Amino acid sequence: MNNNKIVIAAVFIFCICLCGVLVVKLINLLFGKDILGSTKSSREEDILYFRYKEKKEQESSSEADDRDI
Repeated sequence: MNNNKIVIAAVFIFCICLCGVLVVKLINLLFGKDILGSTKSSREEDILYFRYKEKKEQESSSEADDRDI
């Protein structure tokens, strides 16, 4: 009887973990957001990439202005 309770508890915990993984995957599928990957370091990388992209756009627009002159 005691072993049955342990097995039932293990299966229950496994099902809860599986449901959690499926919920994270569903949110990722619906919203396109990586919840587990949205850590502080990934946000900093996004900010650096955004600044790099802005700088490149400014350089390309200034080159276009130089060509017009």
